[in-house]
Amino acid sequence: MAMFNKWVCKVMGLTTESKHGSNCSGTDGTVSRTLTMSNVWLTVDEGFSLFVDGLNLVIDVDFTVTHLYTGSLIKFNNIIFNSQHIEINYCQTAGRG
Repeated sequence: MAMFNKWVCKVMGLTTESKHGSNCSGTDGTVSRTLTMSNVWLTVDEGFSLFVDGLNLVIDVDFTVTHLYTGSLIKFNNIIFNSQHIEINYCQTAGRG
C-alpha cells in the first residue's frame, strides 16, 4: 500500500471498493475508460491505491484520479476489460470544502 498521512485515514478510515471493468464507462477492451467511485467525502492522494486483477497500478502513469466530494473519478490509461476485477483503497477527508 502507498505511503499515506495516517491522521487522515485515522479520522475517516481506509475505504475499500471492489468493482469490475463492467462498472466503467466506455467499451470493453479499450483505453480511457472512466470509473466513478462511491465516496461521500473528498478523496485524497494519501493512501490511494488501485489494483486491477491484483496488479498495483501507478497514479498518473496507469490512471488519473479526479478527487471530488462525492463520486471521485478514475480514468484508466490502460486497456480495461469488463471481466477485470478492480480494487480501490483510499482515504477521505473529514471536512467539506
